[in-house]
Amino acid sequence: MSSNIAIIGAASGKGQDYIQALLDRPDNGNIVAIVINKTMPQKVEEWAAKYKWKVIRDGNIQELIDTTQFDTALVALPHDQHDVVTKKLLEQGVYVVKEKPLGMNLHEVEFYKKLIQEKSCLPLFTTVQRSTHPLFVQAKEDLPQIGAPLAFTYTYTFNLPNQTSGWRSDPVKSGGGVVLDMGYHALDVVNDFFGYPEQIQSEFSYKFPDMEKNKLEDAAKITFTYKNFGGTIVLDRHAEKRDERFEIVGEKGKIVLTQTSYELYLDQSLDKRVEMALSKTNIIQRMFDVALVDRKELQKQFDRNIDTMRMIDVIYSQK
Repeated sequence: MSSNIAIIGAASGKGQDYIQALLDRPDNGNIVAIVINKTMPQKVEEWAAKYKWKVIRDGNIQELIDTTQFDTALVALPHDQHDVVTKKLLEQGVYVVKEKPLGMNLHEVEFYKKLIQEKSCLPLFTTVQRSTHPLFVQAKEDLPQIGAPLAFTYTYTFNLPNQTSGWRSDPVKSGGGVVLDMGYHALDVVNDFFGYPEQIQSEFSYKFPDMEKNKLEDAAKITFTYKNFGGTIVLDRHAEKRDERFEIVGEKGKIVLTQTSYELYLDQSLDKRVEMALSKTNIIQRMFDVALVDRKELQKQFDRNIDTMRMIDVIYSQK
């Protein structure tokens, strides 16, 4: 059944990406309203006029609720603005699809869980990209082929030349540094592949004095211990090069994943190699295939994201 969708944060880059993905695949849902809290870009103005969407200005969620018939909300706001908006929507029984992270901390997330149960809403869907990416899906399916895991490394780095700025440099608005922001994607993948670890150990580093003063880590190394193996996530906003690589070594082989390639090695020989470069819109559409169309995995995805937030709370408790 097609959803009537409100997009909250439609003026943001991610909000516009969501609009484009839905316009390209209108069977995934019907946009009926957009909410903005700043000047609306010309492209969004043109879309709104062409498709006759209701436009709610000044981020007025209550006006949206009072004046618009919708059953699904896509929330694309900075981290600190998610909570109030999400709670209001859940209180109305609305199905919420939101940008990562699921929350700023585990306390927020547990409150969402309680509201969903009370209002009988669909579980929240968090837009983490890797779990629906075909390469990562295929790698998880092939995981048994390499036998019992022995170790893994997940390296996820940017090479930003300057200090983090904007809301991400504000500890109140961002809620954390690289772990909560970039690292959420890698944590979700590790959680999806291996589950919750027995132990987590974290190290943090700061490339700029202001970030250290605000305890907003520029880089982090997180070590996970499971029953018979372990692994490491390395995160860095200011590395020498931009990179993403997830390597899993097992008793019978290894898996190597990037955002554009997947390799399966068995007995030290390359058994499978798949290359795939997806557009930003296509990546979003694959998430929407689960969030807006299939929906069978919503509870599993919500529960996993609760565990991811539990990981982050443990990681930040070690600062």
